[in-house]
Order: sequence, then C-alpha cells, then structure tokens
Amino acid sequence: MQQHTEPPYLQLLSPENETYIIPLKEKETFTIGRDQDNDLPLHDPQKFVSREHCRLENTKGYFWIIDDDSGASGKPSASGTFVRPVNGGEDVNVQEKGRLRLQDEDMFYLVADVLPPDDTPVFWQFTFYDANTTHNNSTVSSIPPKEVAPIGTLAYSLGSQWFVRSTGDKWEMISLSPKPRRLVRYMAQKNKMKNKPTLCTYAELIDSVWEGDESFGKQNKDITHLVWQIRSKIEDDPSEPKYIKNIMSDGYLLDVQLRP
Repeated sequence: MQQHTEPPYLQLLSPENETYIIPLKEKETFTIGRDQDNDLPLHDPQKFVSREHCRLENTKGYFWIIDDDSGASGKPSASGTFVRPVNGGEDVNVQEKGRLRLQDEDMFYLVADVLPPDDTPVFWQFTFYDANTTHNNSTVSSIPPKEVAPIGTLAYSLGSQWFVRSTGDKWEMISLSPKPRRLVRYMAQKNKMKNKPTLCTYAELIDSVWEGDESFGKQNKDITHLVWQIRSKIEDDPSEPKYIKNIMSDGYLLDVQLRP
C-alpha cells in the first residue's frame, strides 16, 4: 500500500528514471539550481542548469514559475526553463514571459532541448500538482508504480542533498533550511568517504556550517540546536534518535542509507 502526499507538490523524474515527491506546502519561495544553497540543489557536473536556474513563488495559493533577472544571481538562466502545458499546445519558454502561472499537472524542464515525443526526460523533469484541484490518488501519476523501498524507509540523497522517505512507489523529499542542510551534507560526505557511519566532531561540524569568520564564537550548543531541528523532521521520536546519534561529548554520527 502506497502513501500519498497532499498537494501542493512537485513530482520529479530524475535522469536515473527515479521519481521523487517534493512538498511545497508552506513554501512562499522555492529555488532550483546547481548551487548548494538552493531549496533544491541539482547534481549537475555538466552544468546544464544555472546556479539558481528558476524559482517558484506562492502568491495567495497560486504558484508561479520564474526565470528572469530578479533572482539572487541577477540574471536569467543560461539554458532556459520550459513549461509543457497540461492542456496541450506548444512548450513555453518562461524567459520570454519572465514568469508563468503553473496549472495543475503542468510539466516543466530545465534544459534547452525540447522533449522527444515519448516524453523521455532530457534532464530534470517536474510535474506540478495544485492544492486547488481535487486529485484521484490512483491516477495522479502517469508513471507506472513500482516499490522503491518499504514504506517509511529513510535515506539521504547525495545528489539532491535531501533526506528522502519512501512512500512505497516514490521517494518523498524532506525539506531542511540551509544551515541544517550543510551540516547533514558534511556528515553524509564523510560517511561516503569512510564507507561507514563516521563520527563528526563538534569542531568539524561548526566549520562545515559556518565558513571562515562566521564560525567565530560558535559553540557546541549551536550544533545541538541544528541537530534538534533535523531530528524533528526525520525522527519518529526526536528524543529517541535512530539516525543522528550523539557520541558522548565528542560530536554526532549520521546513521542512514546513502543514495546517489
């Protein structure tokens, strides 16, 4: 039995042909690009997408996709953002309009090429599901369901730098703010390098979150506060953590499955 996410959300089909659910509830702005501080950082060694490629903005319950010079970079994306309307018609280059209101089940993608007729993803392909539309959960996805992992399985995606939890046939992404995300990214990368869950000291974690002069005056309690924020998102019971463990007074250890 699959679990279902309440809209609004994005359904992402990755280049590896895996499906992810990205909740948008309570999000006023949601940035997408290859820079690590985006809400959704894309693993993009070929640099098809820009540092901040596009963003979604929630205006009174309606979502707009924006690709213009008003973002953090001060310029639109290099390769464009394209929307394929659910009601048919030609693909729309968002840059030509600056912004475009997303309709339920509109699809958008982030490379300059058009999609082939069979809708095989060229790169990162998103479908938007609107909270203002009633959905039949049995038909909301056009992708044949397959179990990716037992329901409730938690993992960390090294590519997107998000925790993901299995809903049965998809991975649902768990949103973290930038500082907790940097902390987890460091712990996951150290686990990958050592090929096992590995202790990260308080000093290491402080340097991973606050770079250079920003780290001056930071203490162990600042890391503890960030860890509590993360546990509140991923642990069934944050007071009895299974995934981020405190090792005596030395630091923390991340004990979770890693995914590409």
